[in-house]
Amino acid sequence: PASAVERDLAMIRADRASSTGIVQQQNALRAYSVGKDSVRAIDVPALVLHGTEDGAVPYAFGQELAETLPRSRFVTIDGSGHNYLVVDPERANNAVLEFLSDVDQADHHPRAVDA
Repeated sequence: PASAVERDLAMIRADRASSTGIVQQQNALRAYSVGKDSVRAIDVPALVLHGTEDGAVPYAFGQELAETLPRSRFVTIDGSGHNYLVVDPERANNAVLEFLSDVDQADHHPRAVDA
């Protein structure tokens, strides 16, 4: 909703980032590149959270990332923008805690060991 977008914009306006920091971040983003094959090779549990009203990273990009990661879970934070942790911290935190619990449970199942 518009109120979530406005909250995100207010947070961005209140951010006291330095111009040097912004330039360095943009340079790092431009220098970073990874292909889908590299993402597909990530063989660990992964959680992708994405707000439906994200104006910085299109929602479809989050969906694509989750579809590309072989062991991912995609969680939508409805009505939230890029700062979903601020807009809906309970939903985001619960999603992370549930994911970690599920990964922890899966990791503690007995495994066969070759002797």
